[in-house]
Parts: sequence; C-alpha cells; structure tokens
Amino acid sequence: MKIEAIHHVSLGVTDLERSRQFYTEILRLEEIERPPFNFPGAWFSVGASQQVHLIVHPNSTFRNGKGLVLYHLSLGAFDGWTDYEKMSGGNWRPNQGHHSPQHDFALDIKDPDHPIMKGFKTTLIIKNDELFANLRWQAEGSYHVLATAYDDHSRYGAQDKQTKVGAGTDEPILWTTEFGKGRVFNIALGHGPEDTENPEFKAIFMRGVEWATTGKVTLPVPPEFAK
Repeated sequence: MKIEAIHHVSLGVTDLERSRQFYTEILRLEEIERPPFNFPGAWFSVGASQQVHLIVHPNSTFRNGKGLVLYHLSLGAFDGWTDYEKMSGGNWRPNQGHHSPQHDFALDIKDPDHPIMKGFKTTLIIKNDELFANLRWQAEGSYHVLATAYDDHSRYGAQDKQTKVGAGTDEPILWTTEFGKGRVFNIALGHGPEDTENPEFKAIFMRGVEWATTGKVTLPVPPEFAK
C-alpha cells in the first residue's frame, strides 16, 4: 500500500468546548462543517488539504486502553495540566523549548525493535523540519525514546538565551508514553503542512497512529526506508 497523503488526524477528547477553544483561539485553526454524526465532535482545517477531527464519546478517555497521538506543537499545549504533561512525556514550555532554523538532520533510531520503528534503516534523513530541543521532560523512565536527533548549538543565533551545554545534544524526537492502559505516540516533527508531506514523516506517523490505536503495526516500511 502506497501512502499518498495524510488527510486528517482524529483525536479523542473529553471536553469539546475546551478543546475547541484551544484549536481556534490558540492554534488559530478554522472550524469547518462536519457531517451530522450521532456523536459530538468538531473539525478544523489545517492548510489547504489537511484536517484535525475531534471526537467525543463516553469512552474517549484512553486510560482503559485507547490511543493518542501528539505531534509537533501539540506538545506546547495545556501548560500546568498535569495529566496532559504525563501523557506527553516532554513539553514545550516558557524558556523550555526551542529550535534552530529549519534544516535537514539525521534521525537516529534508538529502539529498532519497537513495533513503530521495526524494519526502518538507521539513520533516516529528515528534510527541512524543526528540531525541537530543551523540552521540559517528565521523570526518567516515564517515557520511552524511539529516536533522537543531534541538536547542533552552533545553528542558534545570539537572540536565543535558553541553556545549551556543550557543542550539541542528542534530543528525543520520537517517543512513547503510557497513561493507565492507554498508549501515546509522540512525534516532534511536522512543523507545517509541507513538512507532513515528507515521505519519511508519513511513514513514521502512520505506523505510530496504528500502534497507538491497536497496540501493533501491520503497515509495511516503505522499501526506500527499509533495512
């Protein structure tokens, strides 16, 4: 099966109005018309061809085994919401979270046996995306790193005042967490619509969504990225 594009991401929410406020007032997304389903939700446009779908239902919480995918600046949402930060594992927070200008970088797979990463060659080259660094992390052991990238500190300008140690650091880019029995896949890639069209992003993202949803991965690794 060839993945042509990612049309939408569906997210389960427990508080629709709070979520709608976040997507419209914080992320400035446009809410769009949604078919008259028999369960509440909201749809938002992300660029010309992608959407975010929020879904509310009685079992939307994933403590009992549901899945969640968090990507890019969703890691900067809900500052101070303890449960969300536990789900995320790492978060973009005031003075804790920055990136150098967009550039190509190598993604180094740290757990090649995890279902999401199994079969990928290492390293993968991520094209012209943001490399998140210096996030605020939960306690060590509460998140599982799947892949990292080297954050070269020489790429930052003088205007960046966040703490940097040494010439550079290996930063988590893909990781998982557990929340109750729920599975969470976190991916720091995907700055803009054009970045989510990169074939490397699509291959990783789709496998991560399947894992979060089912606990296993059946989608094949595209041949160009396979070992």
